[in-house]
Amino acid sequence: MSDKQNGNFWNSNKNLPEKKGSEMNFSDANLNLCDWWQPRGISGLISLKSYQRKYLSAWPGGEVDWDRDWDREWEQFTVESHGEGKVTLKSCHGMYLSAKADADGTVRCDQREASDSETWTMEMTGAGIALKSCFGKYLHPKKDGKVRANQDKVTEKESFTVTDHSKEGK
Repeated sequence: MSDKQNGNFWNSNKNLPEKKGSEMNFSDANLNLCDWWQPRGISGLISLKSYQRKYLSAWPGGEVDWDRDWDREWEQFTVESHGEGKVTLKSCHGMYLSAKADADGTVRCDQREASDSETWTMEMTGAGIALKSCFGKYLHPKKDGKVRANQDKVTEKESFTVTDHSKEGK
């Protein structure tokens, strides 16, 4: 069985993303996102920072905002890999980040079980990552702090900086 069939996308000849503190810079266009995530167990704790320098945050009731200046428990998500760049993001409240099939591209964090609507495709951008929903729309922070998955293409607004918390306190 090849490494790819086995779910191991690691290639030791690839460069890892540059680390600035605990933030990851994915500027190496030759680096496949799976090359970085897969060997690290994917069950890492991360936070996502927008171009506005605000953090994605999940509330206990399922609401999602992208307006936090801080990076605390509600702003951290457990990444779970499903192969081929597909991931789910689970909040500290035990709920999965979910795209809704509505005209607004509503995003909530209110599902206890992950299905297609809770599965995102991670794509590398020049400055970080983008997340595409199962509906083919990209996660997008609005200026008012609301979160939507309603963009057809990736711009700086759909590109997020990843902070890796999985090694903290170890």
